[in-house]
Amino acid sequence: MLLLSSWRNYSILKQVSASLIGLLLHLSIGICQGFSAVLIPQLQNSNSELQINSEDASWIASVGVAAMPIFAVLVGILMEAIGRKRSIQISFLPLTVGWAIIALAPSVVMICIGRFITGCAIAMDSAVVIYIAEINVPKIRATLLSLVGPTVLIGILTSYLLGHFIYWRTAAAILSILSALCFFTFFIIPESPVWLISGDKVDEATESLKWLRNNELATVNAELDELLKAKLSNNQNETEESFIRTIIRTKAWKPFLILTCYFFLQQLCGAHIIVYYAVSFSNAFGTKIDGFSSSLVYILISLFFGIVFTCIIEHTGRKTLTIVSSAGMCLSYLSAAVYQYLWQNSPGNPMNWFPLVCIWISVGFAMIGMNMLPWMMAGELFPTRVRGVMAGFLWLTVYIYIFLCVKLYPLVVSIVEIHGVLMIFSVSGFVAIFLGKFFVPETKGMSLIEIESLW
Repeated sequence: MLLLSSWRNYSILKQVSASLIGLLLHLSIGICQGFSAVLIPQLQNSNSELQINSEDASWIASVGVAAMPIFAVLVGILMEAIGRKRSIQISFLPLTVGWAIIALAPSVVMICIGRFITGCAIAMDSAVVIYIAEINVPKIRATLLSLVGPTVLIGILTSYLLGHFIYWRTAAAILSILSALCFFTFFIIPESPVWLISGDKVDEATESLKWLRNNELATVNAELDELLKAKLSNNQNETEESFIRTIIRTKAWKPFLILTCYFFLQQLCGAHIIVYYAVSFSNAFGTKIDGFSSSLVYILISLFFGIVFTCIIEHTGRKTLTIVSSAGMCLSYLSAAVYQYLWQNSPGNPMNWFPLVCIWISVGFAMIGMNMLPWMMAGELFPTRVRGVMAGFLWLTVYIYIFLCVKLYPLVVSIVEIHGVLMIFSVSGFVAIFLGKFFVPETKGMSLIEIESLW
């Protein structure tokens, strides 16, 4: 892997360390997403100090997600106003407060309030993607951006382990303390030099580049000149142009449309439906695998292929990965749909595990492309001037897609049955092949300035 081959380069190590500190937020996001699986079973125990019913459980699981669309656009505005690093840093404040409220909660209502507050921090995740994209040199940028997915999965696994070994109040208290410590780690790393230049903070941008490039003055001066020339060129091209006008120009809306279509197809391929309805999938196929085991297998497969994606992203084009991933998902879902349609009512079916195995195979293909690339490319494609705001609007649409797909799944499956849902997934994968072939831009090895010139 490129990062391992470059370990002697201290400049690379400093960029990696700054990126990993930024990814602490995605680790926290994974923990938040998985914590309901920790919390609800303990509260449903007959010996629990707080007793909950199924309605309470659904609120505990979903209330954190409700906060995401509310704050997604605000995060974009915040990134432009105070910077990428500070936006990530302050996200640990609601995490600290939210976990503390959960740890001390005297009622289910207070638990839900704590979950909602932690959900506000989850909406900040777009800042991490943009920060990593802007601080790293092109040869390692994609590798570090590709760590976003595996980091979230590690967070989910961490939640599972906490729930297995630690009482939920103790776990929440520990997470509150760790969130506070994470806040202070951000004083170590610099702000994005790209954002600093966009705000005419040349001296601060120079210091940031010196830290990130380990005082390699030739590299710092060359990169600083490139950023200043790009800003001057943009200023000349956009004289008297309002911020809103910049947003509606091709440089902003074209990548937005490509990415929002990418995310739409990602969700129609079952990216979050399979996670939220793992138990339903297992039951629908009549397998003997319980829902928890199926979910655990899903996470482990996702984590493994997420690591594979990290290893290959610097050597393989975005278009190629999109096409291969989409084709693999299309065929896997199609195989499961056809088998389920033909054999679902057959008594004594000896291969009822086959559709579920196809689902797991599709997960592997998804993690080397469809489930990973659009999140990564969101930090690359937008123009510098509107990158934060446009990412906020993009995240808003993504959260709406996720909510609608997860919410409507029970209705759709009741109408078309499970084989019909699998056919929808398959057709969506087929359409995604054409998206990758004709619309997804190839950005491998390109600087952010070079990418902006594509539009």
